[in-house]
Amino acid sequence: MGWFSWGHKEHFKIAIDKIDAWFSCIYKPHTYYDCIEFEKLRVYLFGSEQQLKDKYLEVNGSVPPWKGIAGLASVDPDGVYSIWLVVAKVDGQVVPNYHALGHELFHLIDFQEQKKGQDQYPNPDAFHKEN
Repeated sequence: MGWFSWGHKEHFKIAIDKIDAWFSCIYKPHTYYDCIEFEKLRVYLFGSEQQLKDKYLEVNGSVPPWKGIAGLASVDPDGVYSIWLVVAKVDGQVVPNYHALGHELFHLIDFQEQKKGQDQYPNPDAFHKEN
């Protein structure tokens, strides 16, 4: 990489390398297996945080209290598990924040498993702060 080559592709590679390095620190091979199914899953995609907040208010009757939302997970009033994401457009293609997508999906896994009375999947917000 040269001095002026820091484009989105280089940043993405660096981010993925860092995430892989973090996971390598905690991963040890094991025999665990699970299959989690959602009867219904809804994914909302927005071009701005304000659009996300406006639609969330329309669907859920409240506005998320956080600033700088890349994504969030919820169970909508109709019982559908939902992921809400702010996406970019690059060369005409819609591009999500892949880390945010996975993070919010894991919230839904946690929600569903807690509903079953199981607590083997940690809240991804708390896990990263505690470990």
